[in-house]
Amino acid sequence: MKEFVGFVDADFAAFAVPTLEGRMAAIKAGPRPKLEALGAALAPALASLTGHPVYPIVAKHLRRKVNPPVDTWVAWSANPRGYKMLPHFQVGLWETHVFIQAGVIYEAAARPAFAANLLNRMEAIKAALPAHYRWLEDYTQPHGIPHGEMTAADFSRIAERLRNRREADCMAGVTVDRDAAVARGPAFAGDVLAALQRLMPVYRLADA
Repeated sequence: MKEFVGFVDADFAAFAVPTLEGRMAAIKAGPRPKLEALGAALAPALASLTGHPVYPIVAKHLRRKVNPPVDTWVAWSANPRGYKMLPHFQVGLWETHVFIQAGVIYEAAARPAFAANLLNRMEAIKAALPAHYRWLEDYTQPHGIPHGEMTAADFSRIAERLRNRREADCMAGVTVDRDAAVARGPAFAGDVLAALQRLMPVYRLADA
């Protein structure tokens, strides 16, 4: 496995390629190997943080037949065969930025526990995350509500959606502008790990 050498402008420029075939070729040549290296590099540290084995899974976009992907990512979870049914960490690229996040999405069996803990641990969660981190109620979208602007009503709404709507997600995380991520080079792996450490209280919300 190659070492993580940092992202470059061409990794982000892959998402400007207009055709599905061309964009997939650019992703395979650019960001995907970087994400594979990052996934392998951070898995031992994430296993130590969580207390269980953690397996990186890089997006392959195999179901794409027409529309080219607007982002790509690596996710870590306790299941080597898939991450969507479990709480997970995720790091990925859009054309403009890197996202670093943790939480659950619509396929996760632990959504009811996550919802209950989100309310029960609300004050601790408020204190744990920096104000510029964000909460996403749709994990496929690039932006969410800044943590510093979240109200009790917002947390309650998210919990209610997780309990009652099959398509509900809840991810929390931070974005890093493209230029800032590129400037960090290989050291960006440490930045990612630091952000994921900050997000551990969110990951733990799925605990029964």
